[in-house]
Amino acid sequence: TDSPAITTKTTSMQQQAIPKIRIGYISPDFTSKHPLAFLMQHVFCHHDKYRFEIHVYSIASKEDNGPEVQAIRDSSDYFTYLS
Repeated sequence: TDSPAITTKTTSMQQQAIPKIRIGYISPDFTSKHPLAFLMQHVFCHHDKYRFEIHVYSIASKEDNGPEVQAIRDSSDYFTYLS
């Protein structure tokens, strides 16, 4: 059985919201036609989602729905086309 002191302390710690660190990636190469997207597609899922908020900004000339780009989009918190 948990002691009341431990339960209270845990609840108190959980109530303290620790802000996430925002990380942004910007590149014109987030396209299925560029090796960068192929190499980076699995990197984004390894960020600690409790500590980091991942923003990806693509400045590619057009939107791309290739599998590499979809993997990047799925594993980031925000994916935005800027062009």
